[in-house]
Amino acid sequence: MKISLLAMVAASSVLIAASANAADVEVVDTAAGWSGFYVGAAVGYGGASFDGVTDTSEGDTEDSTWMSGDLQGGLTYGGYAGFNIDHGGIVFGLEADFGGADFSETAADDDGDDIDTHDVNWIGTLRGRVGASYDSTLIYMTGGVALAGSTFESTDNKNSCCENTGKDDLLSVGYVIGAGLEHQFHNNISLRLEGLYYGAMNEHTYNENELQEDMDSGDYAKIDGMVQIRAGLGYHF
Repeated sequence: MKISLLAMVAASSVLIAASANAADVEVVDTAAGWSGFYVGAAVGYGGASFDGVTDTSEGDTEDSTWMSGDLQGGLTYGGYAGFNIDHGGIVFGLEADFGGADFSETAADDDGDDIDTHDVNWIGTLRGRVGASYDSTLIYMTGGVALAGSTFESTDNKNSCCENTGKDDLLSVGYVIGAGLEHQFHNNISLRLEGLYYGAMNEHTYNENELQEDMDSGDYAKIDGMVQIRAGLGYHF
């Protein structure tokens, strides 16, 4: 995976820097402890790498369309909700989140007339959290199950008399891991910075001519991995 190591190093660097600065933040009338329900909204930036190929028949490989596997960046946005138990400064929790993502790649064959596009539309997770609180600051790790909704579109002989296109809405399942830092302020408001990596998404395979006339048995589409770093604003009940 090209993006996993770089993604986690980048996320860790940001979180460590944020942790170092957290001690300088003045706390006013902070809520006691981290136990209870909370909701929030988040916005961030990330990317996905895509794997896949169409038109793989022997003797016709110059017309094969391959995804690059490179990171394709874009914005992310959404909401989250969860529950914490604060046990003497060790915090355990369960959190769900759902939101949109603007990750996309378009690839073409050598002739430029066979084109595939894969777009990530939304991402959702159900994750456990465990961390340590220092007064009003929580440093945590998180991990769980991730779902991603995407659209794969394949076109054969684009802009010709024989153009034909097929589209498939995909549901991918994998894991998510990450880390974050959250700080509570006055009136139970919190700010967080979080880095997440998504991996082991399942592969979607196709039969001959399934989406368009030049598809071969064994052609496939896959989200190879995703990463995002996001900031969130939460309210604790």
